[in-house]
Amino acid sequence: MSIDVAVVGAGIGGAVLALGLGRRGWKVTLLERERQPHTIPRPEILWGATPAALDRFGVGDLIRQQASVRISGVYFRQKSRRLLSISRRVLNSVGVHAYSTNPATTRASIADAAVATGNVSIERGIEVTEVLREKEQIVGVRGRRDGQTVEYRARLVVGDDGAHSVVRRALDNSLDLQLFPLDFVTAAMSWPDELPPDRVSVWLNPDAFRGAVPVIGCMPWPAGRGVVLLPLPHEWVAPLLKSSPDFFFGELARLTPVADALRERLRFPEDFHHVRRPFGHAPQYVADGAAILGDAAHPMSPAGGQGANAAIWDALALAEVAHEAMAANDVSRQRLSRYETLRRPRNANSLRFTELASGAFGFLSRVPGLSRLAPAALRALDSTAWLKGRIVSTAATTFITR
Repeated sequence: MSIDVAVVGAGIGGAVLALGLGRRGWKVTLLERERQPHTIPRPEILWGATPAALDRFGVGDLIRQQASVRISGVYFRQKSRRLLSISRRVLNSVGVHAYSTNPATTRASIADAAVATGNVSIERGIEVTEVLREKEQIVGVRGRRDGQTVEYRARLVVGDDGAHSVVRRALDNSLDLQLFPLDFVTAAMSWPDELPPDRVSVWLNPDAFRGAVPVIGCMPWPAGRGVVLLPLPHEWVAPLLKSSPDFFFGELARLTPVADALRERLRFPEDFHHVRRPFGHAPQYVADGAAILGDAAHPMSPAGGQGANAAIWDALALAEVAHEAMAANDVSRQRLSRYETLRRPRNANSLRFTELASGAFGFLSRVPGLSRLAPAALRALDSTAWLKGRIVSTAATTFITR
């Protein structure tokens, strides 16, 4: 099959890229390994600038009104004692909107809009194993579906295929991946009446940083749903998920006053999923006939809510550069390099949130007892309104292409 653009992976960046190029008249095929869209629950923040940038493609309001909940604040507590609040007042003071989005709904909405252009198709169940070359030019991909070899010839190949990207390897890119020092255990649930429907609530127990459950976050989704997040050191996850429901929810009871409400809504361990997050930055984003974006170029942790936003802004920049390159019949590395020039500095800044968080958690793990200072540190930050505003403003704008 011959097309204009083959996108390996149907993540949020690939879907936005397909939408942007499909609206410009290019024939795009998204090649996805999974036969069904991913349903593993995870928290995801889209900062206000991101759906606003998608308004021109007609999906901004869809994300804001159907796939997300606009967040009125983020509250950190130790049991019932407030430690830190990022309130609506703080958000308004720096002109920031934040949306807690259900990733599956958001991706499906964007992918549907891309297909509706009439120029985009999604092929599922395809495991791309290699790229095709003619001399130095990448001209397509080869893979497997149902035991059969399939090939797609394309003027441009784009990798949105995650931290272990096949397309990135074909660019002769060696990415030194590091593992974030915390793993993430997540579960989707119906939203408890005990929690405000538009707030992110986080509880911490500094005494539990020696082998129990030290932190839990609850983030609302639309349609009366939400997601639970437990960051844990890697070596704690397997024993915890093998423990009894009584032990697990007993640990939550030490942490949060809504433990009983969570127990009514969640089956343990059936509803819980374990995710590890590597991070790093590819040395180059483009080659002759190919480009990478999102986690293929810069995998990162949830710190600062950067990942999905950075991937979307990658896609917006690449759609513009790729459109001009294909219109000029020149998809050389030199022509595509403007995309890397636009995005690399922004993504390097977004990755600093992950790097700082990784260093902080690594330091806490090496110094016993230091975690007990966390409540005092959060209360000190809570008393400094200008600093809270600056942190939020930076997180909400770092990824924007200037």
